[in-house]
Amino acid sequence: MAGRSDHGAAGGAPHAPRGPVREGVLTGDFWDACVRVAGALAEAGVSSIEVCRPGESAGRLGARATDLPGALAAAPVGTRLEARVGGVGGVGGGGWIEVVVEPKQIRWRSDDPGLIAALGR
Repeated sequence: MAGRSDHGAAGGAPHAPRGPVREGVLTGDFWDACVRVAGALAEAGVSSIEVCRPGESAGRLGARATDLPGALAAAPVGTRLEARVGGVGGVGGGGWIEVVVEPKQIRWRSDDPGLIAALGR
């Protein structure tokens, strides 16, 4: 997956991975995939998500103050979400996740064991 330039020349993790990086694709019913991602992020305690829509500057979403499944479902193809998991204020102790909206599916990658388990089933 392509990443932002501040994550290295070829994109990548927002910080050094804390464990093995895994990735996957959620296919099937797109709405169910959106709900699954939103639920996994909520379970992981994610409170803030950086959103990069194609052709726009990055912005932040309050994960608990928005309809995240709806925002994912309405996002244009190529939209990328990035978040840190756990820790205080998203710093320390947690991993990271990157989610990309693709045509009729959602691609993800993470180093967080809980998110890998939740999304990799």
